[in-house]
Amino acid sequence: MQQVLPPITDDPVAPASEAKKSSIGWLRTAWICLFAILAWRLGESWYHCLADRSLSDNIIPLLTIFFLEKARTRYLQSQPKNASKPSFAGAVLFAICCLITAAADYLHFSRIAWAGALAMAGTFALAIKGKAFFKHWSPVLLFSFFLIPGSPAGLITWISAYLKAIAMKITLTLAGLLIPITVNNNIFVVRGQPYEVTAACCGLAILSSLTFVVLLWNLYKPSSPVRLAANLAGAVVLAMLTNGVRIASTALLAYYVGKDTALGAHSLLELPLFALCVLFLWAMNSRFKSDADPHSSQKAQSKKTSGDLLVRLLVTGALLVPVLELSFFRPVDSRVSRQPIPYKLDQWTGKDMALTDVVKKNYSGFDVNLTWRKYRKPGQKAPVFMLAQQASNYANAHDVFACLELADTRPSRIWSGRLKPGSLLSPEASIYEYTWQGRQVVSLFLYQSIARHSAIYPASTAREQFDLSLVGRIPCRLTRLSTVVAPDREAAVGRLKELAAAVARQPM
Repeated sequence: MQQVLPPITDDPVAPASEAKKSSIGWLRTAWICLFAILAWRLGESWYHCLADRSLSDNIIPLLTIFFLEKARTRYLQSQPKNASKPSFAGAVLFAICCLITAAADYLHFSRIAWAGALAMAGTFALAIKGKAFFKHWSPVLLFSFFLIPGSPAGLITWISAYLKAIAMKITLTLAGLLIPITVNNNIFVVRGQPYEVTAACCGLAILSSLTFVVLLWNLYKPSSPVRLAANLAGAVVLAMLTNGVRIASTALLAYYVGKDTALGAHSLLELPLFALCVLFLWAMNSRFKSDADPHSSQKAQSKKTSGDLLVRLLVTGALLVPVLELSFFRPVDSRVSRQPIPYKLDQWTGKDMALTDVVKKNYSGFDVNLTWRKYRKPGQKAPVFMLAQQASNYANAHDVFACLELADTRPSRIWSGRLKPGSLLSPEASIYEYTWQGRQVVSLFLYQSIARHSAIYPASTAREQFDLSLVGRIPCRLTRLSTVVAPDREAAVGRLKELAAAVARQPM
């Protein structure tokens, strides 16, 4: 019997190789799709953010990105690469971070999504390049985590209060040598005119920017832990001194020139003083003996791969965003209305009402832009009263629900949910019923952020409190719509929901 032999091929393992190449191709396609979706989401957010700003406001961030990219390119050309040791644990953590970020984005938990995006950058670096590469970038990644908008409000408040106290002491010491000045907590008085040092003037932006410069320079020119710690300590001291000098200069200008000139120079002084701080850090850094490059033993150069470029781009983005957030996207003075609510809302016509002395007194300590109107619709006798506050954050908004409780109206919730049922894009609201001056009244509370996210106010459950704490860190609008129960509760609730939907569509 003649034996049938298999056909002879040039490559005996060709089928296996083709299958492996096919699998790699599918994996690459999946990675490209994943990062295309992520890039589209980030690009959309940045587009809306930049579109609301003038061209002059965008020049500095764009120049920052340009020079940082130039520095990154030079670093890739001059520094030896870390040895690539992919980590399976890093890949698992990266997958978990992707799921958390996707879920947070779907549920509109913007702060968790922000933290998840930074975690994706770190775990992706860990998965592709290994522990050595991740350790090299970890200081700046950790620094970015503590600057995200979701950082603990108590921590930021404590740091701001501490920095303001130091700035006031420096101001009193320096300016008091030349002019008569009085300091009371966060307010200094020059020629009988009070000037308040707010959270935006505490020096946190200078401190974060100097820390960013030190950590970024350490990435391009790695140094020993002692040298890095010394540079960070110097950045903290310089930031506090610089902010004190800036406020003292403002006080001197207010005394010798005038209030308008002093306030105008207050913001302009920050940039040259920041440049002097960077120059001083460079001079202090040059006093150290040059440290040995920790990667000098790795002389073998490898070709640039798309993975290296992608990792460095992601990490560069993680560095840029929080610093731009603190340095260029300054807090909003909500007493100057950015986008007033129009008098005409669909079929509703509004009329401003006079603010009483009691209302003015209650809102005197809050950074809000207040709108108090009465809206009517043709064919309806019962009006709807609107009290809208545009505030810099949730803490600066007046708690109107607490006023109802203090007045012993005993409000009870009769409804909560989205204004348009079934739509996740529709804002959430709550409706309460209570007795006011012998009449039954229903009030709708609508809380929205400048990012078009909403939360239930007042929060009565753990989930609602969590949502409100996430949304309430950025400029917001708190609207209360009230009407009498007439002709019945269903009609009154319908009026509130209809007008609330029109208010919710108005930009801030």
